[in-house]
Amino acid sequence: MSEVKTTKHTQLQATLNRWYDQLLQVNELRQTQQHNLAEVHRKIDEFARSFVPLDIDEEDISHYTNNLLMDEEFFGALVRELGQCATGERVESIEESEGRSVFFLYPPEGTLGEDADFDLFRELAFIKQRDSNNDAVWRAEG
Repeated sequence: MSEVKTTKHTQLQATLNRWYDQLLQVNELRQTQQHNLAEVHRKIDEFARSFVPLDIDEEDISHYTNNLLMDEEFFGALVRELGQCATGERVESIEESEGRSVFFLYPPEGTLGEDADFDLFRELAFIKQRDSNNDAVWRAEG
């Protein structure tokens, strides 16, 4: 399981790296500037607007942003999983086509016992969409 697996799509890889960096910045802000909740909210909203599919409405973006802001377990899981996708560590496999990539992630170390006789993977999918300028952008698949 030590082999690193990353996407063949260079634009997606750059996007995964950017998303992961954004979440790490938010995580640091949460720890060092807890009094500056407005800045944390702004950074999470900025991330969410670049992450969710383009057809998601404002109400759903706001709901997603609030979930990331209020639910530390949800936020932590997203940081961990995007980190796996960005670095290629603990990635079991990647299924890719021209406009879609699906990452199958191993669970965090220590969450399955040594005697587990099944594989449990988390699946994250990303799709290429066209934005309002007709530019190709990668987003999480809804």
